[in-house]
Amino acid sequence: MSAHVPQLEELRRAASQSGFRVKPFADLLGLEVRTLERRFDEMFGCSPQEWLAQLRMRDGMALLEAGWSTKEVAAALGFRDRSSLFREFRQRVGCTPCAWAGEPDRATFSQRIPSDSALSQTATLLSQSATPRHLRLAAAL
Repeated sequence: MSAHVPQLEELRRAASQSGFRVKPFADLLGLEVRTLERRFDEMFGCSPQEWLAQLRMRDGMALLEAGWSTKEVAAALGFRDRSSLFREFRQRVGCTPCAWAGEPDRATFSQRIPSDSALSQTATLLSQSATPRHLRLAAAL
């Protein structure tokens, strides 16, 4: 029996389901937090927390582009309030969510957030880290 290799969409659902928090994310993937941290550091030079925060911002950017209000985005992504969303968005993207949503040329801002291909490399990383007994991501979702 071979290990289930998580697909990018499964990883995104797990990240969202975990509230973009490392411990619940690791639990969903059947990994110890320290193992997850080591693998992320080896492959990406960043922590799982940083990867999850970047994914959260990509999701926020997509929701804003789809016309969601900042209040709706903050609630959907598990921010305590709108000001927390604004603070993190400004830090990671370089502008406010409102400025980004109204910007016709978003490419300059989007360069600070990883692409889908960079995120999909994580599936390979995790498939090398988990055992068939522990990696039951599809069932957990």
